[in-house]
Amino acid sequence: MKRSLMLFLAMFITATCFGQVKSMVGILKTEFHPGITKYFLDAKEDFLEDGEDEIAESIDAFLSISGGTGFVYVGPSGENYILTNYHVVSSGHRFSIEFEKEDGSFEVYENLRLIGVDKDLDLALLEFENQDKPFSKGLPFYDKPLQDGDGVFSAGFPALGNQRLWQLGRGFVTNATARIEDLLDPELSTLIQHSAQIDAGNSGGPLMVRPSDNDPQMYVVGINTWKADSRQDVNLSLPADKIIQFMEAKTADVSDAERDELFHTTLAAFSEGLHDKHAVYPHIADYLSSNIVGVNGFDAMYMVGESAPNTVAYEVLDAFFYSPADGLRYAVSWFIEDALRNEEGRISLVWGDADIQSVSSQTDASAMAEAKVRMTSHDREFNCVWRYAAGYWQLESIEGLTGDTLAETKAEREKYHKSRNVEPRLFYLNGGYALSFSDLPSVMRASAYLGLSDSSMFGVSLDISSDKDVMPNLVSVVFRSGLAIPTEAFEFLPFGGFGISAAPFSPDAFAMGGLAQAGIIVCFGPSKNLTAELALNYRLMLVNDINQSDSGMYTDPEDAKDSGLLMFFGFGFRL
Repeated sequence: MKRSLMLFLAMFITATCFGQVKSMVGILKTEFHPGITKYFLDAKEDFLEDGEDEIAESIDAFLSISGGTGFVYVGPSGENYILTNYHVVSSGHRFSIEFEKEDGSFEVYENLRLIGVDKDLDLALLEFENQDKPFSKGLPFYDKPLQDGDGVFSAGFPALGNQRLWQLGRGFVTNATARIEDLLDPELSTLIQHSAQIDAGNSGGPLMVRPSDNDPQMYVVGINTWKADSRQDVNLSLPADKIIQFMEAKTADVSDAERDELFHTTLAAFSEGLHDKHAVYPHIADYLSSNIVGVNGFDAMYMVGESAPNTVAYEVLDAFFYSPADGLRYAVSWFIEDALRNEEGRISLVWGDADIQSVSSQTDASAMAEAKVRMTSHDREFNCVWRYAAGYWQLESIEGLTGDTLAETKAEREKYHKSRNVEPRLFYLNGGYALSFSDLPSVMRASAYLGLSDSSMFGVSLDISSDKDVMPNLVSVVFRSGLAIPTEAFEFLPFGGFGISAAPFSPDAFAMGGLAQAGIIVCFGPSKNLTAELALNYRLMLVNDINQSDSGMYTDPEDAKDSGLLMFFGFGFRL
């Protein structure tokens, strides 16, 4: 009886323990900037029209599961916070969190406010809308050091297909003080290496211990942040002491003087990182707000494809496929870098006096202050807006470079490329007159060509001779190749060509020879489908006049080599 009671109590404590954890760990969802979301929704509609339903569904899945895991912490005075990783919220514009109830439904809290981040430690802190306090209790932190071999629990909502599912993992600390320079400078912090299960979507979730089997309380010892793909059960968490220090720093009051000093420190660090002659757009990307990326990202992406070096274009595309928001951030950063460099490839910025004001933004609930400052770059001046949010300053806009200016620049480039767009034509037909500048007779010419590309064609021409005693009617097989030069109203096709001519319709003479051509075709009209051609033709012919006797035998052949220059002018159309 006693043993059964103890087993029941152990099961009850365990169930209570895990149930409490689940009620305080939620699905943290990030919503992209409206400009980014609109782009993907438009792309989805295009894929649906093309019958690509699976791709369209993948876009829905991508937009619906972006984010990670977060958990509740309640401060000493009852303040409610959500803790997570910075990389979970870095691409977001708005945030919400969902807590799963026992019946499978979710309690949803919208419009979380990002109040602090640490990019180096990969930490982020959010609070509820209007500083609401829906939780009286959160997950507490453990104040004792971990040892190798300690049992730990991971909690979160990793993705399974298009769905986020609750997962509680169990494992052991395999290295309590791991130093991994590729992930985090050991001078900033060591990491907890453990074997509790971690999957995509667990980021930002708690790593916990349960010190006593008789105590239902779980304590946070870290935040799950990384997973080693190349090794089995190698998962890494940032330790609790660093999380506590981070929260203390980000929840402390910041005076206007400290805020303003941070702004000038930020400007100095931003400018210092631009002195390198090598690419600095990754440095610029660290300072861009989600708004400047959302407004300008896809226009900048077009400019990257249009004029960026191949190495930059590949890097931006790689980033985009891994994280679209990061790829767009790189694109905007490269556009800014390219615009600021002078002809020698240097960037030199001079900042004017800043006007810093406290703000309350409807578009960014995290914004607390705004700074307007004039930036001079190689005799060009730009009005910049920086925004203070989540404890750091971000570049919001550059008047005369981003926003409407970038959109106009993109539109001009699109118009230019559209005007220069060359569409291969399938069929050319023209006719005209070839004036002779030699003993060869002038001819009337009709030609038909099959387009091989936008600037090459293969076809047949018929020359009707004005003096058949000198030269019979000729049929020529001709190949032409040249260069298409489009403009907004015309398309010019300078070309060179060669061919073989014969007189298949003349029973009294045999003629065979070659010709060379050089000229230009001008295409005009609403669709540039009307043509005018001017060409010089050099023809070399071997003509054999054949006299037949009564017996039908050929006699007295008179061979002659005829050559000469002709100028052709004619009109036609193309399809």
